[in-house]
Amino acid sequence: MRALIITRHYLDQSLGGPNCSKAFVKAVASLYADCTLIYPEHSDHQTSFGFLGDHAPTLVPCFDHRSRLKKGIDMYLGHVHRFGRFVKRFLKHNHFDIVFIDHSFTAASGVLAAVAAAGCKIVTLHHNVESEYIKDNQQSLLFRWPYNHFSLKAEREAILKSDVNITLTASDNHFFVNRYKVKAASFAVLGMFGYSPMDKRPRQVAPVSDDVFIISGAMNALQTETAVLDFLQVYLPVLHQACPQAKVIITGRNPTQRLVATAKGIEYVTVIPNPDDIKTVISRGRYYICPLFTGSGLKLRIMDGLQLGLPVLAHEVSCRGYETIVDDGFMFSYSDLTSFNEGLKKLLSVNASRDEVYESYASHFSFDAGVERLRHILQQHHLLPQTKKQS
Repeated sequence: MRALIITRHYLDQSLGGPNCSKAFVKAVASLYADCTLIYPEHSDHQTSFGFLGDHAPTLVPCFDHRSRLKKGIDMYLGHVHRFGRFVKRFLKHNHFDIVFIDHSFTAASGVLAAVAAAGCKIVTLHHNVESEYIKDNQQSLLFRWPYNHFSLKAEREAILKSDVNITLTASDNHFFVNRYKVKAASFAVLGMFGYSPMDKRPRQVAPVSDDVFIISGAMNALQTETAVLDFLQVYLPVLHQACPQAKVIITGRNPTQRLVATAKGIEYVTVIPNPDDIKTVISRGRYYICPLFTGSGLKLRIMDGLQLGLPVLAHEVSCRGYETIVDDGFMFSYSDLTSFNEGLKKLLSVNASRDEVYESYASHFSFDAGVERLRHILQQHHLLPQTKKQS
């Protein structure tokens, strides 16, 4: 079987979406001996694919040479990204048995129509529920309507035309199955997993204090800024009352001025912006907190804490996709002040070592575990070749 993967993410970026795509691309490439990847290429440098290791597919870069004016006009015409015309031309000269669409937004701009016209089996990975993502991550007013309209349209059409629809969380799966009952049998939960080999034990690169709590993420993102500010104003007093010696470190990319100013007024809160190695900062903590209370999909930042052996307290929205860690007793949820206080008590009572927390994470989120889940899904839908490369 000849497999094609189409992704819209720059695969040399270390962000939530691209990291998810790296794992998915590598997993698919490990299951198909004849595999090709269409990916967005930078105009000023080449993408590095070191993360693929021995699982490298045939690489087909897609450049975007459109002017800013052309991109703006295209957006209103439904060409919301560069791939539509490119994929259509590519499939005229190349045959594939199965096409993996990484993120439903990739299906826009005529990509899905071109794939369907080529008679390929279609598998779509849904990173999230688009309506939830849009609500929390609004585009500029100039492009808000076309972006929202065409992204929702792409999601709907991808679901209806895909042979398999894969979600990262059971919550997203439940949402889609209820909305698209006619396609219920096509949905499967893959879960998230890492794209690089795991160490045998968590890395510890800094002294650890039992009273240090870590919050991390892209601090310039609206949903992150809103959640962290809410945490500082509403939940931090409860934390400080339960742990008078507690210190909170907030770290991540480009924290906003409002967030920095708010944290500056609290003596036991420290903001570390744009660290060279965020895991070095996270490893200084004993506990990890994820206060995000909006959005769908899986909050990948939590994986940074689990990889370093930190038990987690997270808003119930951020616990989606981590149910196995919750079941193992290393992650606790909250939704209000009462449940936060209860979850905090459970977090503080965890006696497990970093190794035990890490082993729980590795057993569910390692690359090999993810490949086996994907293999099982594809086998159920008879979409794997008889002879496969080993992962």
